[in-house]
Amino acid sequence: QSASLFINENIERQDLGLSIVSEEVGLSPYYFSKLFKKEKGIGLSNYISNTRIDHAKRLLADTGIPLSEVALQSGFSSAAYFSQVFKKTVGSTPGAFRRTARK
Repeated sequence: QSASLFINENIERQDLGLSIVSEEVGLSPYYFSKLFKKEKGIGLSNYISNTRIDHAKRLLADTGIPLSEVALQSGFSSAAYFSQVFKKTVGSTPGAFRRTARK
């Protein structure tokens, strides 16, 4: 639970990953990785990616901030990479998602 909370509170960090999260919860990366997957049923990197996309979806639906800012606030290194991952995950571009979500 503390790992999930830490991830949610730090989702904008581009360096968010196994070493950062495992250090935060005080476990070795190897043990934490195994424990996290057992508890959540999903690997840490996929969990972080899904959390980033969920955060971006909320920002797109609830705010008018530019896509580049949504990308940064969701922890993506660039708007182009964000758009690529978003489309692969959600099935639409961030702009199309925003237009649909705000109707």
